[in-house]
Amino acid sequence: KSGKVVVLISLTLLGCTMAPSRAHLYPGVGNRGIVAVSPTNPYISSNLFLSNEMERSYNLKNFVRTRGTPKAIRIVERPFDGSEVVLFYPEDNIIYTAERDPKLGSLEWMIKGPYPISVTDLKLMRHIMFERSETPVLRMEGRQVRYASRSSSSEMEYTDIVPRVPKIHPPAKPKEPKKIVTKSETKKEQIEAKPSEVNKTEKESKESKINKVEDEKTPTEEKPTIVEPRLPGMTAPSGKWVPLNTDQQAILMSLGYAERAQNGDIIHTVDFDDQNLAAIAKWYTGDSANASKIALANKIADDKPLTKGQRITVPLAIATNIQAMSSDFHLE
Repeated sequence: KSGKVVVLISLTLLGCTMAPSRAHLYPGVGNRGIVAVSPTNPYISSNLFLSNEMERSYNLKNFVRTRGTPKAIRIVERPFDGSEVVLFYPEDNIIYTAERDPKLGSLEWMIKGPYPISVTDLKLMRHIMFERSETPVLRMEGRQVRYASRSSSSEMEYTDIVPRVPKIHPPAKPKEPKKIVTKSETKKEQIEAKPSEVNKTEKESKESKINKVEDEKTPTEEKPTIVEPRLPGMTAPSGKWVPLNTDQQAILMSLGYAERAQNGDIIHTVDFDDQNLAAIAKWYTGDSANASKIALANKIADDKPLTKGQRITVPLAIATNIQAMSSDFHLE
């Protein structure tokens, strides 16, 4: 009887240490190598897995919305280390990896990359039948959606450039005119000079030569001050807007910032059907009266009802808040 209890406790502890995984709910994807994400059928196992994980993970959802839907995935199930999902973008020959982060909860994925696709994976992908030119289709919140892939080849890193400031030296003293001394006067001065003064003069001459050599070694300009580059967009709208690349956009959105267009405009996705332009204007601009300006920018009527999932552009010129709008925010 005691042996059965020990076995039962061991099995219980083993179950607690294993990271939760739902890949077994989608036959044909877990530990099956590279699997294509269908561009025509959202009910394929790989499509369903990606769609459902995006609905559960804030990071994964915003990453795919920004970077685009991968053309293929590979799910690696590890009993004690959790699951890993590899996202393939063959059009750019790169991959991203997604892993569970215990600190953020069992439903969150942490995205890393990009990394080049290995030669082995490239050979395996030749046998996968899918159209590279078509965007895979997913089923999110009861409707079919496509997130077009955004090539990373055109992405650029923006860093703050610190100009080199030259060292300012005080103006040199004007040289005194040389005094012409005859040999007889020189000999007379040497005889009259005290031994201590002669030694002092020789010492000063040596020190001046040493200082001259050290001055020649010292550069005339100071090294530029090294400043850690700040992530562009963090100072907007108060600072000058700097375009974000795909990875920076995903990081900002995972931290709660709103999605941004290349020109700095805020892109808001309507969370529910009752949301209106006045509330959006109040949140992002601080004044609900700016609803008319937002309507003009989106070419819609001020009082036109908004639908869930609709994307609204808020011009950067009137924006005062770059945090993503809270779903429970309402006008008083």
